[in-house]
Amino acid sequence: MRAVIYIVAGLSAGAPFFYLQLFAFGDDKEYYLPEFSLFPWALGGAIYIGGATLYALRIPEKYYPYKFDHCGASHNIFHVCVMVAFTVMFMESLRYYYASQDFVCPIQIPDSK
Repeated sequence: MRAVIYIVAGLSAGAPFFYLQLFAFGDDKEYYLPEFSLFPWALGGAIYIGGATLYALRIPEKYYPYKFDHCGASHNIFHVCVMVAFTVMFMESLRYYYASQDFVCPIQIPDSK
């Protein structure tokens, strides 16, 4: 049950990006946001979910009892997967942040005189 909660929590974090992809970008929409790719986010989510799945199934210690008691257990693998997924998504967040710095608002604000 704990692994299912981890997976649901990981999937819920992607909701804003799917909204942007489905509703904010398009030919008739005038949003001034840098284009982005869902691939890094999906990759990070897949790594995270893969680690949670290994943790839920207790792989590899289920098949090799007492061989992974100190290192290489599913819990250890899950934590490594979380860190790798975090790094992938963090680097994409930085790329998106720096890309947004190049945008200038096209709306002319009148002088307050």
